[in-house]
Amino acid sequence: MCLKSVRNEASLHNGNHLVVYSAPDSQPIWDNPVFFGGTAMRVRNLLISLFLLCMLPVPSLAGINSVLRLDRETAETEVGKFFSVSAILPGAGSLWWTSNDLSIADIVASSDNKLVTVRAWKTGIAEISAHFSPAGSEVVQSASCRVTVVPNSNPERVAAVRITPEVTAIEKGKSTYLRATVVPETAIDKNLRWETSDSRIATVSQQGLVRGIAPGYAVIRVVTDDGGFSAECSVEVVDNEVRVNGISLNHTSTYVYTNGTRQLLAYVSPENATNKRVRWVSSNWNYASVSQAGVVVGNRSGKTVVISAITEDGGYVAECIVKVRDDWFDFGEGCSVQSSSPLALLLLLPLLSLFLRRK
Repeated sequence: MCLKSVRNEASLHNGNHLVVYSAPDSQPIWDNPVFFGGTAMRVRNLLISLFLLCMLPVPSLAGINSVLRLDRETAETEVGKFFSVSAILPGAGSLWWTSNDLSIADIVASSDNKLVTVRAWKTGIAEISAHFSPAGSEVVQSASCRVTVVPNSNPERVAAVRITPEVTAIEKGKSTYLRATVVPETAIDKNLRWETSDSRIATVSQQGLVRGIAPGYAVIRVVTDDGGFSAECSVEVVDNEVRVNGISLNHTSTYVYTNGTRQLLAYVSPENATNKRVRWVSSNWNYASVSQAGVVVGNRSGKTVVISAITEDGGYVAECIVKVRDDWFDFGEGCSVQSSSPLALLLLLPLLSLFLRRK
C-alpha cells in the first residue's frame, strides 16, 4: 500500500494536469525529498554531529572555572631541612597528597590537610603533589611542586634525624628495635640519646631497643648530640599481639582514566591483627600515583602501572595492575565513558526521530 499526500491547489496543478505524489511503503514520508527537500539531510547531519560531540571529552565546570593551585611550583632545599607547601582549593571537595619518592622527600599533613611539611632526606628530585576532587565530581585536579634536594652547605654537621617506624605496636613483655638515621651521611658526630615518655609503659635502651612493660601508649624519642635534633615514635603496648599473615586487595587488575581516580582497598589478615598499617607505592608515579589511603590517580595514559600495598608488620605485599586510559569512549568496556562526557545527548536521537515521525 502506498501512502499518498496532496499539497495545496497552487502547488498541485502543473498547467492543466493534477500532480499527485506518492511514496512506496519502504520510503517514509519524512524521507521524501519532495516534501522535505534538504531538511532530511540537515537532520541527518545534526544527528551525526551530536553523536560525534558525545565522543569528545568535555571538562567539568569545576575544571573550567577554578583550578587547584599550590603556593609554590618548585623548591630547592638541603638534606635534613623542612619546609611547607600549602594548597589553594577552588571549592569544597576532597584533598590528598603524594610524594613520588619517599626516600628523597616525604610529607606530613596538617590537621586540615591543606598544608604539608616536606622533609628532605637525601639528594635527588621528588614531586610533591596535591590531588583535589570537587564535591559531586569524579574528575581530579592535580598540582605539583618539584623539590630538588641538594647537599648540605656544612656536610660535617648534623641537619636532622629520622626514626623508623614512626608508629608501631608491640606485645607486653616483648621487644623491638627502632632505627634512627642521622642526616647528612657525612656528619661527623652521629651520637644519639634515646628517651621514653613513660617507662611504666615502654622502656628503650641506648641502642634503640624498645620493650613493652604494660598496656598503654608511650612516645620514644631519639635526640642527636650535635644540634639537639629529635624524632619520635608512638608506641602502643598490647596484652597479646596478633601478627599479620597476609594481605589482599579489592582488585588484582583494573583501569583508571587520566585525571580520574580508582579506590583500592587493602584487606589485612587476620582481621584482628594488631598492626594493620600498610604502605602504598606505585611502580611509575608519572603515569599513576597512589595516596596512603589507596586512592589511585591517573596522571598520564599509555602504560600499565603496578600499585602495591605493603604491610608494616611482616612486609607482606599485594599488587594491582592498573591500566591508565584516556578520558574517551571505551567500547572495550561496554561503551563506558567518564561522567564528564555529554552522554545524555545520545538520548536526543530517539526523541528527535519520534518527533519527525509525528510530523
